[in-house]
Amino acid sequence: MNGILVGFKTALHIAATESNANIIGLLLDSLQSRENSKATKKMLLAKDDMGETAWHLAAENDSVQAMKKI
Repeated sequence: MNGILVGFKTALHIAATESNANIIGLLLDSLQSRENSKATKKMLLAKDDMGETAWHLAAENDSVQAMKKI
């Protein structure tokens, strides 16, 4: 394999694409409650196969609620 991820999206990316602020909140709250700041940071900064973060996807979908959660 050449190191290129095809179709890569985190759960946060999928929730942002679906404008699902509830799932976004659940994911981030779960990590914060366990004081996993490194994991939270990784999830927030993770880029999908198109080079976009979950925040970018929420913005593209005009989902203010999702953007606020992120």
